[in-house]
Amino acid sequence: MNKKIRYWVTGIMLIGVVLILISIFIGYNVNPNEAYSIDKSNLIEDGSFENFNKTAGDCCNSMDGEAEISASKSNDAFEGNYSLILKSSNHCACVYFPIMDFKNNRKYLLSFYYKGDNPKFCNWVSKDNACLPSKDFNVTNNWIKNLKILTFTDKSVSSGIFLYTGSEKKLRTNLYDDLQVHKLIPIENPAKYEYNAEEEYI
Repeated sequence: MNKKIRYWVTGIMLIGVVLILISIFIGYNVNPNEAYSIDKSNLIEDGSFENFNKTAGDCCNSMDGEAEISASKSNDAFEGNYSLILKSSNHCACVYFPIMDFKNNRKYLLSFYYKGDNPKFCNWVSKDNACLPSKDFNVTNNWIKNLKILTFTDKSVSSGIFLYTGSEKKLRTNLYDDLQVHKLIPIENPAKYEYNAEEEYI
């Protein structure tokens, strides 16, 4: 390869590197169109399950046979001393946690940790009479965090989180911990907003 070709190749490579650096710089400095601060109040009562005393409901009562379900506290916790453990050998064990101070024109941030055989949640919304949304998780022996932004319709009247363990004639066990729902407060001008290191944003 003669000198002229080497210079051309070197020049093209330098231009490529410069373009990559510019694209990275632009990517890190994109002004957000939408941003929210996360209100500090957890709108789920006893979302850490430290004082849990509810009874499991049967969310699959159309299935054959008698329900074999339970809900209790477990010492296997991600946060604090206890988590929620739901067990089922037939039908679906479920527990409902209403969102306090609900308004359908707000957005909310849902978070919780889960592990087990077949974890599942549903954000049940009355009048819509639907899960907005629901999700089935894969089997896991490790605590995993789920994050979801919740949005609603003009019909939505109330909302709450169902946590599940379902089974058909075989013992299934799921654990849940640190269930939180926080109101998202819109930031009017995200590009010019003075962000505070002590606050959380999304």
